[in-house]
This record gives sequence, C-alpha cells and structure tokens, in this order.
Amino acid sequence: MDSKSSQTVLLSYFQKASHTVPAFLNSNISFSETAYFPVTVALLIHSLRVAYDLKKTFFIKGRMSLWQEAVVMMVYSFGGSAVAALLLGLPQPWLESNLLLPMNFLVYWSVAFMPGDLLFNFLQSFGPYTDLVLSTLDGLVKGYSISTGGVDLVKYKLKDSAISSSLVAMLVIGAITGHGGGLVADIFSLQSTNWRFQSPSIFNAVPLDFKASILSTVVYILTARLWTFSSAVPNFPLSEYLDNILFAFIPKLTNYEAKLVVGSICASLLGFKAFNDSRRFFDVLKAKKASKKVKKN
Repeated sequence: MDSKSSQTVLLSYFQKASHTVPAFLNSNISFSETAYFPVTVALLIHSLRVAYDLKKTFFIKGRMSLWQEAVVMMVYSFGGSAVAALLLGLPQPWLESNLLLPMNFLVYWSVAFMPGDLLFNFLQSFGPYTDLVLSTLDGLVKGYSISTGGVDLVKYKLKDSAISSSLVAMLVIGAITGHGGGLVADIFSLQSTNWRFQSPSIFNAVPLDFKASILSTVVYILTARLWTFSSAVPNFPLSEYLDNILFAFIPKLTNYEAKLVVGSICASLLGFKAFNDSRRFFDVLKAKKASKKVKKN
C-alpha cells in the first residue's frame, strides 16, 4: 500500500470516527434492546471521573458531610454549563433535566459513601491506570462539551442574535464550559472544610484544565471556520488577506471532524496529567497506611 492509499484509509477512518464517537457518547446505557435507563455514556463517564477525583481529594484534605460533598460534586459536574447558560440567558441545564441531579448524587454516594468503599476500592485497585482511563475518556467528553455544549450555543442556538458572530463570546463560553465548575469551586474554596470567598488561584497559576479548554475552543473555532475576518469585518480591505494568512496552515474540517480533534486534544492532555497526578495520591495513601501500622505497634 503506497503513502497516498494509506492517507486515504486513515482519512476514511477519521471521518467515520467523527460520527461514531459522538453517537456512542450520546447513546443510552441499557442492558437490552430497550433503553430502560435514559443515562448517556458521556454522563456516566463524567460523573464517575468527578466522583473518583473528589473522593481522593477529600481523603487528603479532610472529609465533609455527604450533603456538603454532594454540592461540590454538582459544581464540578455541571458548574461550567450552568455558568455558560447564565451568561447567555438560557435555561439552566440541571433544572431542565429530571436526571442530572439524582444521577450525580447516586454516583457520588456509590463512590464516596458506599459501605466498605466497595466501588472506590475496586477503582483504586487498578492504580494510576484508573485515573488514566477515566480522565482520558472524560477528556473526550469535555472536548465535545466545549464544542457542542459551549461554542455551538453561541454560534447556532443564538444564531438570530448579534452575539452569534462574536469571537469573544465563543472563546469565553467555550472556556467557561470546560473549566467553569473548577473556577466556581476555587472562588468559594469548596474543596476545603470551611467554605469562604477568595480570589481565584487561576490568576497566579493557570491550571492545565483551563489551558486545555482555551486551546480546544480556539482549535474548534478555527478548524470549523466558525469565525473569520471576512465574516466579522467584511468591509475591511485586509480581511481576506488576514484570513489567508490565518488559515494557511490550519486545515478546514467539518464540524464533526473538528469536534473529534478537540475531544482528542482534551483526552490526551488530561489523561496524561491524571496519570502523573495519581502518584501523589498513592504516596499519601501509603504514608497514611504506614502511620496506622506504627500507631498499632
């Protein structure tokens, strides 16, 4: 097979994956041909990853009551989409859904408060590979949330409004959708036992999650050609020239293909980060187990 044929095959797989991946993430979880449980794969992955990470965080920083930790779970699970909807004047997604709140609560209870920590211990038994798999899959979900649940709200849902052509709006909503929950939790110190208002630490050290959200938003906008100088300022003499420079090395993709690229970026970055960060938790876990043995002796 020559290089041209190989490229054709790879392109065919890429185009097919751009349709099958979102279809899989949006599919209902069912144990038969009938979808008895209207829970999407994406929702389950995201809820499980957030719950697992929060359980580890509270293990290190100190536990709170079920209800207090559950609120933190909700903020991290859909805080970004809630803030984005608030900024755009749209209905809150967690109020529109009959499933979002109870589903997230049930998943968090199963991971963090189940007697004997059965589910948490099972996930933990695979070591850092649990973090790698969950964060990689959830990174894919995040990428689609940023594009479909963030930028597309501005570009398509509000297409009859002037905001639909605003690059600023697309960038802000995309970034907020991807990292809004973490930003809200940071502002109100939700990971500490005593909640308080504080200036967000993002101004001192920008977390990778936020960088990934910004990068993904920019990549989606440019590869899908959702904004161009020619469309934003058509009467400016240099608009076409600037577009030619900007898009000289940026391939034009369909929306489906651009969303897959964005999802892959988030999956790669966040999966790698989670795998490295998991070592710190297991070091703390070993230290606590060692201290318990010393106390017993």
